[in-house]
Amino acid sequence: MQRLQKIIAQAGITSRRKAEDLINQGHVTVNGIRAQIGEKADPEIDDIQVRGISIRARKEFIYYALNKPRGILCTASDEKGRKNVLSLVPDKPRVFTVGRLDMDTEGLILLTNDGDWANSIMHPKFNIFKTYEVVVDRPFDEQSMSILKKGIEVGGKKVTPDSVTQMSSAKIKLVIHEGQKRIVRRLIEKLGYNVEHLKRTQIGQFELGKLKTGEYKTIKPKS
Repeated sequence: MQRLQKIIAQAGITSRRKAEDLINQGHVTVNGIRAQIGEKADPEIDDIQVRGISIRARKEFIYYALNKPRGILCTASDEKGRKNVLSLVPDKPRVFTVGRLDMDTEGLILLTNDGDWANSIMHPKFNIFKTYEVVVDRPFDEQSMSILKKGIEVGGKKVTPDSVTQMSSAKIKLVIHEGQKRIVRRLIEKLGYNVEHLKRTQIGQFELGKLKTGEYKTIKPKS
């Protein structure tokens, strides 16, 4: 709970002192009731209005890049009590994952409390590419590489990677825009291979780099 004048100031409407004047003049309401000087409210729950217009306190946005370990969930809660990525970053301010990685996949995951920015990463219309390193259970042959580069139908839709590079006999690097669930595993399994190891190394401008497994760092999105 915060004092109303602080909430109004954080929303960028006016200074705290002038916010007090607005309250005294009857221009501020909380949940439809005229506010009083000294009153406190929760900007995330209460409907605070200034001259009939609802406001929300301005958040200080935070952005993290995390190297998710294998065996860690991206969900906020789990019925079985398994560990999730939120336990690997500070609990305040509260953040959420930008997209997900399945439990058996490791690598780069982004977290934030900025919903608009998260949407700009996740929404298909922004065409944000993601890079993965995939190790399969046997050497990846030329025919499979050719088929993968031309595209494979998954879930009733043809999925064509942006690029496919062979890193070693059983390891490839795959760059893709497609956001279907477990899409990389499904592509590889369509070719008859089993995925032994899957790691995401890049999301758009953000690279995993030298970030160690289980570690995170604060990042700054480009404007």
